[in-house]
Amino acid sequence: MTEKADYYKLILVDDEDEVRGRISSKISKESGFKVVGTAGNGHDALDLIDKHSPHVVITDIRMPYVDGLELAGTIKREYPTIRVAFITGYDEFDYAKEAINLGVRSYLTKPLTQNDVSDFLTTLKGELDEEFRANIQHELMKSRYEDSLPLLIDNSFSLFLSNATSGDSDEIQFLIGHGVVLNKVSRLLYIHVERDEGDPDVFKREKRKISVRTSVKDLLIRRGLPFHHFTYQEGIVFIIEKTGVEFRSTLDEALLETVQTARMYHEARIDIGVSA
Repeated sequence: MTEKADYYKLILVDDEDEVRGRISSKISKESGFKVVGTAGNGHDALDLIDKHSPHVVITDIRMPYVDGLELAGTIKREYPTIRVAFITGYDEFDYAKEAINLGVRSYLTKPLTQNDVSDFLTTLKGELDEEFRANIQHELMKSRYEDSLPLLIDNSFSLFLSNATSGDSDEIQFLIGHGVVLNKVSRLLYIHVERDEGDPDVFKREKRKISVRTSVKDLLIRRGLPFHHFTYQEGIVFIIEKTGVEFRSTLDEALLETVQTARMYHEARIDIGVSA
């Protein structure tokens, strides 16, 4: 996404109708946030999260069915790009340690005043704006960096795949000589960035593809997964070396975050194919 939306999408979760209504009424469009859904428990909240892809979920801690801590744990595991904030009472700070482990850094304390909500949203918006700017700037710097070796590797891979060359081909020897692992313990990913039928701008789609490629590289690096990558036809190919007993789960987490990051930050829908 090259431009930030006019507001951040927010879902509000509390089992008390009065609390939900009171907080919603205090969130104006000038705050930079829009309440796109409210729920009375964590179970219903998950349906709304899947539907709206919010930037922020504000949730009470104590709720029936799925409480705030369980909801935050599910969000951290399945929607890692979503920010979670807690609505808490003065007697509930014993949850603070577990909340920190779940990545919850923001709180609203009952009873709530207009100033409480305004100050909270101002601080949260500043943090989200900074994250957005850092993400975009990092992608732009990465996308501008292109030297001769990656281009040569791209070309060799493309020739290898297009011509189905033999195991002793010049292309394969070149790749092996530059540390590319081609064996049975690797995983091959093919990522396709879907076309936006309503937008024929090819240049915009290529920029989106570069952003997705950069995001995947960063996610794999953060998780310690060695890889090589190149463009092929309409998609992006990653060869990932299988390392450690947690390789499969680590890769699954990275792919899940890839899909969510592409949708949230780049407004891109992607398909991912993974070799066995």
